[in-house]
Amino acid sequence: MLDLNSFVGDFDLEKAMEEFKENMTYAGKAKFYEILTKGRYLMPSRNDDRIPLISPTKENHFLPVFTNVREMEKQGNMKKSELRIVTFKDILSIFIEHYPQITGVALNPFGRTLFLGKEQMDDIESVTEGMTLRRTDYEKPQELLPWENTSDELKSRLRSYCQKKKSITRAWIVGARSSKSEEPHIQFLMEFYGEKREKIFTQVAEIVREYMLPGQSFELMQATKESANKADLVSQVVYDVHADRL
Repeated sequence: MLDLNSFVGDFDLEKAMEEFKENMTYAGKAKFYEILTKGRYLMPSRNDDRIPLISPTKENHFLPVFTNVREMEKQGNMKKSELRIVTFKDILSIFIEHYPQITGVALNPFGRTLFLGKEQMDDIESVTEGMTLRRTDYEKPQELLPWENTSDELKSRLRSYCQKKKSITRAWIVGARSSKSEEPHIQFLMEFYGEKREKIFTQVAEIVREYMLPGQSFELMQATKESANKADLVSQVVYDVHADRL
């Protein structure tokens, strides 16, 4: 059983929110996001692997997360055996895997609540990590473009990583944008099967970050048949398991 007496919340959410309201600059936002991402949280957990949700409306389903024991106890009948300690990265992984069934995260849902929807979760990733992890089954179609400014060393490291992963079949480096008015950003498009996307994305991100310029954002996406065909038209594949075996 989880020893709640040993759990101490890492920060005061209300204080952090008030400080952000008093300094709503990019620097203030970055500081607030850093506090959120470095915190530890309590989250309900069931033995049947189902994810407990709260639903303020029929369309909105939020993952309940608590910053400390006092906030958790406001619910009244939460069993200690149904709780686990998680990091923000754990929360993000659950959100990515289950969106859009999960529409957001509710921090301290029975007190002064902070609701984080997809837009906010994406912004937190972008500001703190310099990237946004996305699933492809709910995104609008993107225009893929050639991306020439990629070092040979990065391509080589990405290829070496793919060679060690039996689940990865192909990989591309392309430019991407959702509309003509957007500036293209670099996208690492991965075709893989049988392995959780957040595991692959986290490992690839660690490689890619070393080669990004300060402030440069990048995107990791799992390829669909459509996006793979688009990538083949604008970019030479960085890794192809079939060609690699020849």
